[in-house]
Amino acid sequence: MPEHSGTRIIRTPTIWERIKSWPLDRIIQLEEDINMKDWDEWSQASSWFVAIVLNCLSIVLRIGHWFDGQEYDPILNPVHSSLEIWLTTAEWFLFSLSTANAIYIYYSTKNYHLFEHHLNDRPKSNNVQMQEVGEPVPVWAESFPGNFFYPLLQAIFEHPGFDPNSECVWVITMWSPSSFCLDLF
Repeated sequence: MPEHSGTRIIRTPTIWERIKSWPLDRIIQLEEDINMKDWDEWSQASSWFVAIVLNCLSIVLRIGHWFDGQEYDPILNPVHSSLEIWLTTAEWFLFSLSTANAIYIYYSTKNYHLFEHHLNDRPKSNNVQMQEVGEPVPVWAESFPGNFFYPLLQAIFEHPGFDPNSECVWVITMWSPSSFCLDLF
């Protein structure tokens, strides 16, 4: 067997290849950093700060209407001031954000499948239902907007009832909002 001389030749990419691959390398690095971050810890640390900032901003916007100057009169002064338009837009944005957050908190649930529970014994909970084991549930129907619309779509379109020969399991639905959204509420 021939012996290798001590030097090993390693091909390094040319400067042009490194320039071409730089944007994709940065995107991959950013994606890895995002995936490695502990989002639960970050949301607990930042949720109170964000909630206080949004509430202070809402208070400042309400106080800003007091110092806006003349009241809007469609006959004598038909022009809105630009400050009033910005304040109203920001106020409506905060109101919409708060409403969307409240709806998300109300409808955020998580399903737990009780595989070890006997089918004849109904669990002692109001929010339990029987579901076929092989019944395919789309991914979009697992989270907030989907879990609201999916049963409606099942009721509208033909959906056969339970097959008595199929395997069924009890599914319990629990309220499970994120701590970040709860702190914002």
